[in-house]
Amino acid sequence: MPEHQAEFNYLTDPARGRTAANLVMTFNREAKSSARYTLYAKKAAESGYATAGALFSACAASEQIHAVRHAKAALFMGVSLEVKIDPVVDEHVPDMLGKMLAFETMAGLIYPDLIEDALQEGYELAVLSFKHAMLAKKVHILLCQHAIDSGDYWKSKRKVFYVCSLCGCTRTVNQGLCECCGGSTKYFNAFPPVKTT
Repeated sequence: MPEHQAEFNYLTDPARGRTAANLVMTFNREAKSSARYTLYAKKAAESGYATAGALFSACAASEQIHAVRHAKAALFMGVSLEVKIDPVVDEHVPDMLGKMLAFETMAGLIYPDLIEDALQEGYELAVLSFKHAMLAKKVHILLCQHAIDSGDYWKSKRKVFYVCSLCGCTRTVNQGLCECCGGSTKYFNAFPPVKTT
């Protein structure tokens, strides 16, 4: 049986519930986004967009945290995971920010339904993982939109981004408890603009 057909049958098996399929889908999307944003960060820094590069790096870290949390929830349910990373086309920073905005917006729209499925099926770990990812998407959308609206895609602006290592929440000021999970500032990692040579 071809691999894609086996995956299709597995994901549509009603005995598994919708949450299992949702975790597989979101794990793959978050892992691919993390890889994509890591490459975007490198390209942005090389192109002189240090702050946009820092944003991409912070979002890549956030997406990686979400992928790991989705994977843990899936493994708790007995679901195995595998991801294949798609190649990333070499693009300009404005295009990369536009694609990130579109992806984060689309991903943010699906999470409420995934949370509802997990609630109905009683998978609290998945509910929490989905909620934290949804909250982070909202911040990613705002930050990305600010960069686009700045006129120069933050080429002349210096910002540091902070990502909660517990839940993936992203912010620009590391003060107070995490808005998503309540973790203290010690759990936040800094992503400053990278100087290019």
